[in-house]
Order: sequence, then structure tokens, then C-alpha cells
Amino acid sequence: MKYRKLDKRRNTYLAQFLRNQYEGFIHPSFNLHIPVSYRSSSDDPGFQNIPKHEDESALVRKVIIPRDGNNIWTVDYGGHELRMIACTTKDETLIDYIVSGHDIHKDVTLEVFGILGIDEKSKYLKPLRQANKNDAVFPWCYGSWYKSIARSLWDDPIVKEIGILDEFYPTLSIRRRKEKWEGHIKDVEDWWWKKFRGIRRWQDNYIKQYQKQGFAQDLSWGFRRRGYLTRNQLYNFPHQGPGFH
Repeated sequence: MKYRKLDKRRNTYLAQFLRNQYEGFIHPSFNLHIPVSYRSSSDDPGFQNIPKHEDESALVRKVIIPRDGNNIWTVDYGGHELRMIACTTKDETLIDYIVSGHDIHKDVTLEVFGILGIDEKSKYLKPLRQANKNDAVFPWCYGSWYKSIARSLWDDPIVKEIGILDEFYPTLSIRRRKEKWEGHIKDVEDWWWKKFRGIRRWQDNYIKQYQKQGFAQDLSWGFRRRGYLTRNQLYNFPHQGPGFH
């Protein structure tokens, strides 16, 4: 696995840096007109998808050296996407989380992994929070369900590296353990939708609006998407595009 990670870093990132450099400089393009969701994209070389959460990724970033007297900055609007979801859905619980400064990702992580003894003092809370954020919180907001989320959490590299799911019904077979885990995530999903009813209410109304009008429209810039859209695309579109703009 270590080899595969390094091989991906070389072929996906370092190779395209070398391929697109001219006299030692790279000039990535940032596009506003390509993604149908109206997000930005970057190419030649891609500059928006360089990973940053692993040691090998730090090596990739170190090969990019700013010109004399300049610095390279990373822009990340903390919690921006959840704020967009709160603005769109007007979910009272989510708005309260944002206004009060409470950590929704931490609370959901404790709900998911509390069954394995994870609490606020656990050294594993932070990495599991990162896995849960990407595998559970946003997927629920964008139309996923407990079976897919259970599989994503089970197979997440961070969760695997910690090995915490090895303690989940260790006497059972792998198949039975996965079934038990799936049932647990179903219970967490029920808890999630009781807590964030406003998001579900908005999702149902947005689908009806799309079926009636034949297009989806965001609430900030009035951008529209027509044609056949999946639930995931419908729930995603009004948030990620305006979030970027």
C-alpha cells in the first residue's frame, strides 16, 4: 500500500508537473466554464486536487517553489459548504450548529464510533472526524444512504489504518460483522434525519420543483441545470457552485 501511494503521487502529480513545466515554471489554468455544477476546475497541471492529509503529499507540495520574494498560499473557507447547505435548506438545527460554533462533524463521529469507545478524549477522534466528514456527513446531505455510507466507512483508509473496526464484534465472521455494522449505521442514519429534518424537507421539495419545472436552479446566481439529473446531482448543485462563487 505504501508503494501504491508513492506510485500514485509520482504518476498523478509529479508527472503532470514535469509534463506542463516550461523553463522551470508551471502555469495552471483555472476554469470557470467547464464543470456543469458551476464550480471551478484546474488543469495543465491540475492544482485543486493535490492531497494534503498524508506525509507523501507533503513531498509533492515541496517541489513547487515560489519565485523569490513570493509565497504560495492555500485558501480554504472553513465550513463553507455546510454554511451553503444551511442557507439553502434553512435547517434550524444546522443553523444553530453554525451560529453557536459547535462541531457537527465531531458530534456525528461520536455517534458513529461511540459504540467502539471513542469519546472526546480519544486520540483517534481527529482522524476519525476527517473520515466521517467525507464518508457520512456530506454523503447524507447529498443523497446517499446507510448501506453506501457503511461500506465507505468500513473501507476508508484512515479507519483501516487505525484498525478500530477490528474491535467491532471480533468473534463474528467478516460477513456478519459487516451486516452488524450496516445495521448500526442505519440507526445513526435514523438519528441524523430526526436531527436534521429541515434538510430532508428541502430535498423532497427540491425534487418536486425539479420534476415540475424540468430544471434545477441555485438560489444565489440563478444558474440552471436541465436534463436528467440524479438525486445526488440535484442535492449537490445548489450548494457547491454557489459555494465556489
